Amino acid sequence: MKSLTHKISLFLFCILLLSCKKDKHSAPEQGIGTLSVNIEMNIEVIDLPGILKSTAANTDSFAISIYNASDALVQSYAYALEMPDNIELQAGEYYVVASYGDDNYVGFEMPYLTGQSPLTQVNAGQSSQVSVNSAVANCAVSINYLESVTDQFDSYSTEVSSAHGSLTFNETESRYGYFPLSPLSIECTLDGPVQKTLQGQIPNPQPGKLYEININTTLINGQLAVEIVMDESLETEVIEISDDDNAENHWLGALVITEIMYDPDALTDSDGEWFEIYNPTDSTININNLVIRKDNDDHVIAEDKELAPGAYYAMSRTDTATSVDSYVYGTGISLNNSGASLGLYTYGTDGSDGMEICQIAYTDGGDFPSGVSGTAIQLSVDALSVESAQSGSNWCHATDSYDGGDLGTPGAANNSCN
Repeated sequence: MKSLTHKISLFLFCILLLSCKKDKHSAPEQGIGTLSVNIEMNIEVIDLPGILKSTAANTDSFAISIYNASDALVQSYAYALEMPDNIELQAGEYYVVASYGDDNYVGFEMPYLTGQSPLTQVNAGQSSQVSVNSAVANCAVSINYLESVTDQFDSYSTEVSSAHGSLTFNETESRYGYFPLSPLSIECTLDGPVQKTLQGQIPNPQPGKLYEININTTLINGQLAVEIVMDESLETEVIEISDDDNAENHWLGALVITEIMYDPDALTDSDGEWFEIYNPTDSTININNLVIRKDNDDHVIAEDKELAPGAYYAMSRTDTATSVDSYVYGTGISLNNSGASLGLYTYGTDGSDGMEICQIAYTDGGDFPSGVSGTAIQLSVDALSVESAQSGSNWCHATDSYDGGDLGTPGAANNSCN
């Protein structure tokens, strides 16, 4: 795992109160101690040489805030350099927050680092010590244009944007761009033998992670194919983008809805509804921050859950809908018995404008199997693709019993409909 770890050690000392005299001019007030802050920053960069090469981060640059046990701010300093050698404090419990940069700032080589010490008791006549481990709390993006791009195109640039701002990586830009932890959109423009605009997403960026995007092109039978490779530490996600301007986005089909229980019998609809998703890809997919949409009702998934390649996973209305491990989306999504449009989408910029991953317009009857109370409809095990899932002829009634006797295979492989 590539590591961006910044350690800051802060030491708190209480000065023994001298009480030989009660002269108010020579003795400190009863219960007053002093806080001495010593900052040490050690930078350890593994496989990322120079990631902070242009930052001004040093021990004098960190902002220091001191809070009491009630989370009330007691003292703050915009720069550690401004702190006196000893800070007078009432005896009590305190914790220290150290930070560098702005957590909402978008910019090149501008990491945001922060950390908080444990709550520590400061007693008169004693010395206490705490440590603050401060780490990069935003994420970094870099763009590499491979020779296939530089040799075949006259000009090219990539814009990475979020709700907080955007950065443009031109032909010679090699710096890291830092972003807050909100969904990122990638748009690459290539101008040469053909002019193309390519789009991608980082729906759930993680703190302290470098997303290294390699842009590569190939000419196959005169047709331009483009791929973006995102290096997420030790994990690599390959995103293929077609040269067809009308091609679907790279997320389409990354997950497939494979089973829907919209009319349970063992439980009421409000307790027993669920549907199932399947990962047909060769990569592990984290569903956190994806959007469940039923007609005009949306639910943003707020839980880290990684689906391995070939995995089935249940999404349920309540935690009693099925006994298998599932994500509970709650009462905001109701699966109509007469039919509805049920889909998964990326978050986009605000949860309403993301890209489609899989959308099933199921109906009670017609192409889709007629509704039978207590029986889920399932996509045939030999038709597990987003294209096949659009056709009701590839769906059939479930035949296996689960939990209270209803029929379905939540979180497990479906049967064949042939």
